[in-house]
Amino acid sequence: MIATPLYEGFIPPEQIDQALRGFNGFHPLGRVGTASDVASATTFLLSDQASWVTGAILNVDGGVMAGRN
Repeated sequence: MIATPLYEGFIPPEQIDQALRGFNGFHPLGRVGTASDVASATTFLLSDQASWVTGAILNVDGGVMAGRN
């Protein structure tokens, strides 16, 4: 789960934070992701620091995939 304005389309704005907090336990890191979390990973991949990264899957998911069997 990533907190974005998308949820405003089907959750009343005053209930969004509470609804998303309900998913905190789903993520091993204990919180819902933010657009900034995704942007930071994207910025890294676009940077020279990732110039040797090829064919990798970068899970930007708060540890969800790492916790699956």
